[in-house]
Amino acid sequence: MAGATDVGGLPQAATLALEDVSANFAALGITLATSTVVYTNGETPEITDFKLEGLAILNQNTVAISNDNDFSQGLPERVTSKLWVIRLSDVLDR
Repeated sequence: MAGATDVGGLPQAATLALEDVSANFAALGITLATSTVVYTNGETPEITDFKLEGLAILNQNTVAISNDNDFSQGLPERVTSKLWVIRLSDVLDR
């Protein structure tokens, strides 16, 4: 997060404007946080639910992810909420 702009005090923070991935953040004077892919769904073929919404970093090597079942609304069958704990192949940077 070092070097990223703290958008909390910006007027756009009170809107959904910063949720727009097509926004020109540089033109807004916003520096984005850098990111590195540390996990892909292909690494855990046993996880077949790809409506993943929850993430918790447990330590530098382990994360927990959970699915979102939308309370089974609008789904043909009941979807159970699940939690997976995944050991990462790379250590997360601090």
